[in-house]
Amino acid sequence: LKCEWDGLVGTRGEIAKETIER
Repeated sequence: LKCEWDGLVGTRGEIAKETIER
């Protein structure tokens, strides 16, 4: 889901990654 989320969010990938990781 990380890869898909990153692509879907795009620029917000970094923020989403931090939220998902936490």
